Amino acid sequence: MQAAAVVRPQSWLLTGEADPGLAMHAAHDPACFRQGAAEQADVVIDLAELPERFDAVEHAERLAQRAKALGAVALNGAADSMESFPQQAPISLAERVRAAAAGSEDARKSVRINAQTDLQERAFKAGHVTSVELAVDADGHIVQYGQQMDDVHSNAMGMYDRSANQVMYERSMAEAANSAQQEYAYQRGDLKDNYFVVVSRPDDRLSEAELSRQGFFVDTMSMVVQVMHQRQDDTLELLSYFVAGRPEAGAPRDDAAMTERLGVALGQDWRDLSATELLSRPVLVPKGMLSGGPSDLVRAMDRDTFYGLRRPAEDYAAYEQECQERQASFESMADDIAQQMVDRAAQLHTQEDATAMLAQLSQDALVHRAAHDTTINPAVFGEVSARHIVEARAMLDIGEYEAAQRSLGRAQATAVSSSCPGGARAGGGAAGAGVEESSHQDCEFTSLRCPECGKSNVRTTVSRLDATHKVISGDCGCMVVAKDD
Repeated sequence: MQAAAVVRPQSWLLTGEADPGLAMHAAHDPACFRQGAAEQADVVIDLAELPERFDAVEHAERLAQRAKALGAVALNGAADSMESFPQQAPISLAERVRAAAAGSEDARKSVRINAQTDLQERAFKAGHVTSVELAVDADGHIVQYGQQMDDVHSNAMGMYDRSANQVMYERSMAEAANSAQQEYAYQRGDLKDNYFVVVSRPDDRLSEAELSRQGFFVDTMSMVVQVMHQRQDDTLELLSYFVAGRPEAGAPRDDAAMTERLGVALGQDWRDLSATELLSRPVLVPKGMLSGGPSDLVRAMDRDTFYGLRRPAEDYAAYEQECQERQASFESMADDIAQQMVDRAAQLHTQEDATAMLAQLSQDALVHRAAHDTTINPAVFGEVSARHIVEARAMLDIGEYEAAQRSLGRAQATAVSSSCPGGARAGGGAAGAGVEESSHQDCEFTSLRCPECGKSNVRTTVSRLDATHKVISGDCGCMVVAKDD
């Protein structure tokens, strides 16, 4: 085993200077970092090179064996009785819903948090930050939504047949090993002064169609920079930064170059790593080196983009605060979804029943919200549904509320969405699919130039809204409502 890769990051990340290019990586004794020496405050540790990574991988392999032996259904199956709750906390969403129906406030809170996270991950694929507070049980194990992380990852592994889906199986193994190392870091106290950082990007070995089927949002090839740490009050927080791997649909992918730039900033050589190899390379980043907080990691990835998107740059810390406020605005929706699930608890017999119900309830609520919330990209619901959401927005703008409701109904009927890679999908078929219910025939053609933004060669769609109105929209994002002559 090599010595742990402990290196100093590029100074430009701390100062905001221009990236000077890939630098030499100087190794340092990890013991200095462990001692918390002031002169080592800017040292980053490559956790994949620590001997404990072997333990973490072996732990992941044991979880995989458990998932195979028990089977996903048995692992997530219904509890025989709720009498043991909360002494033996329910591990699956279905069990937590039933526990909430039986009167457990802890279980209801867990279901509500799960719903809130699903809403955000389903609605925002890039340019967003989510924050989840994690719990720790009496044995020092990290708990999310009432589940130990071991159970979360065993469940994920149970979804994939290694022979049929080697890529996703390998990713789930890497995530399970990372989770084990997060617990090691927490138990050592490393998360008080450091960020545990993992970068996940779409796998190059999968086609765009397969990536879409697995829950990746291919329009922007979205990535996630995941950051776990202890806050000042010692509570654990998991931050997820959603960053576009290409600025817009159809543009060349830049996700590999963006993660390489982040590696440079952290003093890590992430050149030529596959997506799974990158996922398997978590690092500990001292909090003191990120003057603007963990959003500095996103800043290090951007070049003429903001969160990977082609949009004007903003202050990263202030924008993260906006995202927290946006997250808070979903609380009432999450409450409603949790209540609906509790009311229908008797219908839930397996974990699959619960995740499917959550997915559908979240999607229905989000499509309705997207009609007036323009921060939600309609494309996350598929091409057909997106067109109807654009129509609904147009009708609301001119006060045609009945027409807006008809468009919204068609949008909900044709929507297809996913919360995260490997997560539950709502709707049918591949992303962008859906049954077109409208009797109006759309006209599609290529415009030489968009009259609104000036972009050339724009794919243009003209949709009939009602007897007297039509909406003209382009893949550049522009849209106008026109009244018939």
